[in-house]
Amino acid sequence: MSSTYLIRHSEIHLKGRNRPWFEKLLLENIQMAFLKKQIEAQVENAWRRMFVTTNCDSVTHREIIGHIFGIASFSPITTVASEYSAILNGTLSSLSRQLLSQTKKRFRVSVNRIDKAFPLTSVHLEKKIGEAI
Repeated sequence: MSSTYLIRHSEIHLKGRNRPWFEKLLLENIQMAFLKKQIEAQVENAWRRMFVTTNCDSVTHREIIGHIFGIASFSPITTVASEYSAILNGTLSSLSRQLLSQTKKRFRVSVNRIDKAFPLTSVHLEKKIGEAI
């Protein structure tokens, strides 16, 4: 089963006109880090966000990503269709798995739509998902 992580980079956003060069270098460093462990990884940069998809377990994934210079943080993500029902089902599925493994049951619903043509606003979607949870 493949797992995908959203990567948030740190200092490279301060570099101005050199930003594309630094982003490309970070993508190459991520790819090389996985290759050193002999793990195939798909690394992509889309919408000013970086995504890494591999077939390795989440512990190995976190170990590798956590040691790469320039990465501020990373989060596991679930990809679903761009429909409210699919988003809600994916959210509930991910949330139930995470809450079972945690002793503290606090969370926050935060939505940032990339596709502004989606029929619900970010705030409206946050409220609807929060109500369902």
